[in-house]
Amino acid sequence: MSLVLDVSIAARWFLRDERDDGAAALLARVAEDGAYVPALFRGEIQSVLLGAERASRIDPDDVDAALDALRDLPIIVESPGERVFSGSELHLARHYDLTPYDAAYLGIL
Repeated sequence: MSLVLDVSIAARWFLRDERDDGAAALLARVAEDGAYVPALFRGEIQSVLLGAERASRIDPDDVDAALDALRDLPIIVESPGERVFSGSELHLARHYDLTPYDAAYLGIL
């Protein structure tokens, strides 16, 4: 089964105050089996980590190390391609009562 990774889980791997066993288990699974993310994942994870850095929850060097660690994982970034203009995220968001950002994760597989 394919795995679509959400930023809220990936951030837990690097924010000491949010780490838990479930997130650690998922990290091990991603390292072993890989995962998919939408193109917006890149900006989202950087935004979350920068926000945590600005709130003094993580050091700048640890943010850089986190991004290096993410680059080393077998994560496939799906290109938005034509989906950006098709409205597919909007349709999924309406159907499942999500934001279009969250619906982008559903549209991957």
